[in-house]
Parts: sequence; structure tokens; C-alpha cells
Amino acid sequence: MSLFKSFPIWREQYLQFRADGFNVLNHPTLGAPNGSLNNNGGQITGPQFFQNNTPDSRFFQLSLKYAF
Repeated sequence: MSLFKSFPIWREQYLQFRADGFNVLNHPTLGAPNGSLNNNGGQITGPQFFQNNTPDSRFFQLSLKYAF
């Protein structure tokens, strides 16, 4: 989810404030089910990991952009 507002500075120049929210509803991303036929066959035992620097929980970022 993103919210942003542009503020005109001079002629075609503007300053843009932006607030971004990732995983706002905080839904879990579940991993693949276990493929073995043991006691826990078909059970999902953990979350899915995308990258090392990608958090799985909700987080927000604020940014400011000057366009000229």
C-alpha cells in the first residue's frame, strides 16, 4: 500500500513525499508442504523465505523525492 503527495516547488519542479507499507495485513507466507509419508506427511512446518534481506512481517518506509 502506498500513499503519496506531491508539492509543487517552481515551474515543473516538485517535491514528493511517499509512505509505503509492505504486508500491511500481515498475512503469513507459508512454505511448501512436507513430501514425506512419515508422521508429518503433507504438513507445513515453516514459512517461505524469499531472500536474506526481505522481511516476512509488515514494515513501512518513508521517502522524499525531488523531481526537476
